[in-house]
Amino acid sequence: MQAPTSRCWQTQGVLAREGGERAFNHPAMGVLHYQQVSLSLAGWPDYRLTMLLAAQPVSVDDRDRRRRTRA
Repeated sequence: MQAPTSRCWQTQGVLAREGGERAFNHPAMGVLHYQQVSLSLAGWPDYRLTMLLAAQPVSVDDRDRRRRTRA
Protein backbone atom coordinates (compact mmCIF):
# COMPACT_ATOMS: atom_id res chain seq x y z
CA MET A 1 0.00 0.00 0.00
CA GLN A 2 1.28 3.45 -0.94
CA ALA A 3 1.58 6.24 1.66
CA PRO A 4 -0.93 9.12 1.21
CA THR A 5 1.86 11.68 0.81
CA SER A 6 3.52 9.66 -1.92
CA ARG A 7 0.20 9.14 -3.71
CA CYS A 8 -0.61 12.88 -3.58
CA TRP A 9 2.88 13.78 -4.79
CA GLN A 10 2.57 11.49 -7.80
CA THR A 11 -0.87 12.86 -8.69
CA GLN A 12 0.44 16.43 -8.26
CA GLY A 13 -1.74 17.02 -5.21
CA VAL A 14 1.52 18.25 -3.66
CA LEU A 15 3.70 20.51 -5.77
CA ALA A 16 7.31 21.54 -5.26
CA ARG A 17 7.66 25.21 -4.40
CA GLU A 18 9.69 27.42 -6.66
CA GLY A 19 11.80 30.36 -5.53
CA GLY A 20 10.32 33.72 -4.74
CA GLU A 21 9.20 35.83 -1.82
CA ARG A 22 8.00 34.13 1.34
CA ALA A 23 6.40 35.79 4.35
CA PHE A 24 6.01 34.39 7.84
CA ASN A 25 4.02 35.87 10.71
CA HIS A 26 6.30 35.76 13.77
CA PRO A 27 4.38 36.07 17.06
CA ALA A 28 6.72 38.72 18.52
CA MET A 29 8.21 40.41 15.43
CA GLY A 30 5.28 40.48 13.06
CA VAL A 31 5.55 39.66 9.36
CA LEU A 32 9.05 38.69 8.22
CA HIS A 33 9.90 38.67 4.50
CA TYR A 34 12.40 36.33 2.88
CA GLN A 35 13.54 35.53 -0.63
CA GLN A 36 13.61 31.79 -1.31
CA VAL A 37 16.46 30.54 -3.48
CA SER A 38 16.71 26.88 -4.49
CA LEU A 39 19.79 25.28 -6.01
CA SER A 40 19.81 21.91 -7.76
CA LEU A 41 23.03 19.97 -7.36
CA ALA A 42 24.72 18.71 -10.52
CA GLY A 43 25.00 14.95 -10.45
CA TRP A 44 22.56 14.67 -7.53
CA PRO A 45 19.08 15.14 -9.06
CA ASP A 46 17.29 13.97 -5.91
CA TYR A 47 18.86 16.70 -3.77
CA ARG A 48 18.16 20.42 -3.61
CA LEU A 49 19.51 23.15 -1.37
CA THR A 50 16.83 25.67 -0.41
CA MET A 51 17.72 28.90 1.40
CA LEU A 52 15.62 31.70 2.84
CA LEU A 53 17.50 35.01 2.58
CA ALA A 54 16.37 38.13 4.41
CA ALA A 55 14.52 40.26 1.87
CA GLN A 56 15.53 43.50 3.64
CA PRO A 57 18.72 44.39 5.48
CA VAL A 58 18.41 43.58 9.17
CA SER A 59 19.49 46.23 11.67
CA VAL A 60 21.55 45.37 14.76
CA ASP A 61 18.51 46.16 16.95
CA ASP A 62 16.33 43.75 14.97
CA ARG A 63 19.00 41.03 15.14
CA ASP A 64 19.33 41.43 18.92
CA ARG A 65 15.55 41.35 19.35
CA ARG A 66 15.37 38.11 17.32
CA ARG A 67 18.03 36.52 19.50
CA ARG A 68 16.13 37.45 22.68
CA THR A 69 12.87 36.00 21.35
CA ARG A 70 14.57 32.68 20.51
CA ALA A 71 16.04 32.26 24.00
